[in-house]
Order: sequence, then C-alpha cells, then structure tokens
Amino acid sequence: MNKTIFATFTVSLLGLAACGQAYEDIDPPAELTDRSASDEGLPTETYYTATRDMRKCVSPICGGWYLHAVNRNRTTCADGTTVRSSRGCYVSEIDFGGTELAEGGLVHGEFVKKEYADFGTWDTLVVDAIYNPLFDLPHAFFSRYNLVRDNGIRCFTSPCPSTDIAKLNTPYVWNDSFTFDELEAFGGDLDQALDAFYPAYAEGGAIVDSHWRSPWFTGNGWELSITNVFVQQLPNRAMCLTVRDAYDDDIIAWNVDSQAQADALIGDPAQWQWTELTDGGCAMQAAVTLCSADYAPLCGTIDVTMETQTYSNQCVLTQAVRTAAGDDAKATGSSVKGECEPELECHLEDPAYTYVGDSPEQCALIKFSCEAGEEYFADDCGCGCYAPPAPNPGEPGSLCGGFANAQCVGGLECVGLGENGSTVGTCSCPEFINCFPTPGQIGCPSNIQELCPDSAIAW
Repeated sequence: MNKTIFATFTVSLLGLAACGQAYEDIDPPAELTDRSASDEGLPTETYYTATRDMRKCVSPICGGWYLHAVNRNRTTCADGTTVRSSRGCYVSEIDFGGTELAEGGLVHGEFVKKEYADFGTWDTLVVDAIYNPLFDLPHAFFSRYNLVRDNGIRCFTSPCPSTDIAKLNTPYVWNDSFTFDELEAFGGDLDQALDAFYPAYAEGGAIVDSHWRSPWFTGNGWELSITNVFVQQLPNRAMCLTVRDAYDDDIIAWNVDSQAQADALIGDPAQWQWTELTDGGCAMQAAVTLCSADYAPLCGTIDVTMETQTYSNQCVLTQAVRTAAGDDAKATGSSVKGECEPELECHLEDPAYTYVGDSPEQCALIKFSCEAGEEYFADDCGCGCYAPPAPNPGEPGSLCGGFANAQCVGGLECVGLGENGSTVGTCSCPEFINCFPTPGQIGCPSNIQELCPDSAIAW
C-alpha cells in the first residue's frame, strides 16, 4: 500500500511540475485505520451528496433522489451492490427531519426500507445530520471532504500531532497541520469561517472542503488547505418515549426529538418493565393506537390533569398518559389494580349542613323535622337539615318592603308585597328584565345575568 501511494505521489508531482498546475489532486501518505465508527466524535462513513431524480414517471419508481458517496469512485447502495458514484444509488425518498439541504451540502444517514401500496418495498434514506457549506463557493473545484478534529494531544514542542484529519468515506487518517490562508482567495470570510470551524473542531470534528499542499509547494511539510467549512444541522423529529416503571408501575410518556435524548432518559434499562420509542408526538401516537377490549381495570391518576378514573386496561391508560403529554411535554400515570372506588358526595365540612343520620342506612330508619327556613338533605354520608345562606339585601330571595321599605336591585320585582295585606315581599327575577336606563328607574347591577340566569335581559 505504501509503494502504491508513493508511486501515485511521484507521478502526480511530476505531472504538476511539467504542466504547471496551480493545485494538486493527491493525498499525502496516510495511516490506515478503521474509522467506520468513532467513539470520540463524528463518524467518517456514509456521507453523500444528493441530487433529485428528474425522470417523469410515477413515484416511488421515479422522482426520488440519487446518493453519491463523497471521496469515492463507487457508492455502496442499500442492497450491498456498488455503482459509479457519478451515477449514484437511487432512494425513493429522503427523510430530512425538518432540515433543509443547501446546494453543495452533504447528507449523513442510514438506509431504511419503506412499504408503498401497490409498489412494494423501496429503499429510503433517513437523515441523522446534514452539512451545508458556510460559503456559496464552487465545491466541485476540489470536492475533497475531510473531517478535522482535535484529538486531545497536547505538546510542549512543535510540530504537535494534536489534529486528526480523516478523509470521509475512507479508512485514511493523518496527523498534520491545516491552514485557512487560501479561503479568502476563494471568496470566503475568514472570521466567519473560524467562528464556525473551531467549536465543531473541538467537539467531535468539523467537516471541510479542502485540498492538500505538498512540501513541493509549501517548502515545509504536508498541509491541508481549507477552502470551506460545513455547518451541521440536526433533524428535529418528534418521537414519543413511553416507559413503565419496574417498581411502582407508573407509566411515563416523554416527547423527545432524538434517539440520543431517549437513551439519556432511559438510562439503566433495568429500572423499566418496558420501553417503547415511536415516531411522532405522544398525542399523535395515542390517536392512532388501537387497544383491545380486554377488561383488566386499573384505577389511574394522571399528573397533568390530576383526574382519577377507571381505565379498562393498561393500553387504555397508556394512551391517556400519551394524550396528556401532548406533542411537546411529559405526563405520568400512576395506577392500582381494580376499579376506582366511587367518590362520596358529602358535606361534612360545610357548616350549613347539620347531620342527623350518619349513614344512608341509618337515615332510612329515623324520622326528624327541620327548623323553619331549613331544608331536608341526604347524601352519601347521611342526612339532616340544610340552612341556605341568607341572600344579600336586594338580591333574589331577600325580603323587600316592610318597615324599612327595603328595595330590590334594579330589574328584580318585589313579589307578594301587598297580597292579602302583607307588608313584605320577596325579591324575584321576572321572565324578562329591561335594563335600559329610564328616568326614575334603578339601573341593573353588572351581575344581573348571574343573579337571574333564567331571565331574558335587554340592555
């Protein structure tokens, strides 16, 4: 492998010297490493450019996308076959997860099969990140994509191998220096590039469009010249994580936007009886989930609403928890086996109610009478006498007339005054109340509708 690389370098270098080319299309000798997965930063595999399929036929057969593996002459498709990268692998659709792919951008993701009615199963790509160029520059000038990242090595002398430079979609990696001194010549803004590059460089890696400059040009060592920086965008896919606690049987529903967020919430899987991560918000998932008619009742309470009721089975309770979580929040449902005990309708704490019998059974055996102005009542805790609170003066039910000539509020009538020689009446709501202001008439109070809910009122 080293001999082959050296031969390529020699021929390319001689060609450059003879033809006077301004830039080289070669890589320096590289270390071969397995970079297909990274435990320190971004992976270096499955990066593609994507072009629309412009053929005019029915979808999903046409109208999808072609994927072209960057830095490779051939692209491996979902079925394991390879095609020329200039042609690309066809996928019926790309799930961008709310991100937008700019011209010259890269996509990173995985193949997922999708079933289409009448058309069978087709390959799609589910994006886990896209990388759009910071500057609208002609990337085809180099189209050489590298991942540049801080590897954590620190030195007291130079040169220091503190930077990993990995060629995307290949096993090649270098520990060499990089420069931005050509970026402005290609129309980029250096300050803007540095602001985008260094945070990514320190946290997993920055993807760049670049080319190598050899000692023949630099007069020193190999150097990666960066001409553009790619900015990462992560998809925002609504997902619903539902779990059941292994200890207290609580069912919890979270709305999450990534597998990583779900994994962080799950933590130790042993703490859950089961976990389920589904696409779409929790409320949407509840709306499309059908539960069986099996009756295994649970008395459940959901923390969002604090309502307690009987749910016919665990599935029904789970969907209620998801519904309470909505599409952007969290909800927890606690439960015990069996139906909920019915809530007792009692008035034990209300001083207006005086209990004579302490249970419905006792009330069936006793007789009693209430004082004038009191009313008989019976509830789940017993029976007795109820003393309605005295109405406010002038409001419905209050006395009017009499020695003090008490008046009703505007709109009410003093019913019974003068009948059979009575000197008092009772303020009552007529069927129709005219609240139009007239001379000599008391205006209606602002709460007249509340006082007389069954009356027709004209303002």
